[in-house]
Amino acid sequence: MKAIIPTVAAKGKANEVYNSKYVSILDPSFLYSQNQKRFYKFYALLKKSDLHDKISFACQVRADEINEDIAKKMRELNFERVFIGVESFNQRVLNRMNKKISVNQIEKAIKICIEQKLNIYCNLIIGHPGEDEKSLNETLSKIKSLSKLREDAGLEWGFTVLAIYPRTKLWDMVDKGEGIYWIDGYRLNWNKFHCSVYGKQKPSFYLDTLSAEKIEEWYNKFNEEISNLYKAVR
Repeated sequence: MKAIIPTVAAKGKANEVYNSKYVSILDPSFLYSQNQKRFYKFYALLKKSDLHDKISFACQVRADEINEDIAKKMRELNFERVFIGVESFNQRVLNRMNKKISVNQIEKAIKICIEQKLNIYCNLIIGHPGEDEKSLNETLSKIKSLSKLREDAGLEWGFTVLAIYPRTKLWDMVDKGEGIYWIDGYRLNWNKFHCSVYGKQKPSFYLDTLSAEKIEEWYNKFNEEISNLYKAVR
């Protein structure tokens, strides 16, 4: 990013040098509060170069990083899509994830993006420790209510069953049985792990609060309900 912005974007040559029509910014700190000056520099350089007339953009953001001014400037720069890590609409589950963000902040960020007609892709996780049927129902209900605010297909929801990777706090929690437990035969079975993450999603674990069967049932329910939302706007 530091190399591309001043040397290529400022000259307006990115699409010629790289034959680019679409740029996805995967830097998770792109809008980090301490780096917002960098976004405004990015904005000024692209406006000066008119590069935004030739290339569309996408980026990943935290919900607490979006405000009205930034969303408006993203729209001016031809940002086609903003990815927001929502994970859950239940505050207790967000706290267990250590997201350090509130449901109200997430909802506000989505509404700001809708007002600016930015396309939004929200990521969700099903089955984090502390999750139960009540929290999942809250999340699904909030998805439905927010989707009503967008009459086109510009608000998308992606969801996955929780994936547990080695050398993470979650992995240690499962090994210690701290409210989350391995299904027999899944620990260190990479063939099953690959299928549970990248294939038809089946949990490799169960919780004190949800059986593996219930987690899969809720995954299928999210899939069905969100598919119906898409059909209603397409």
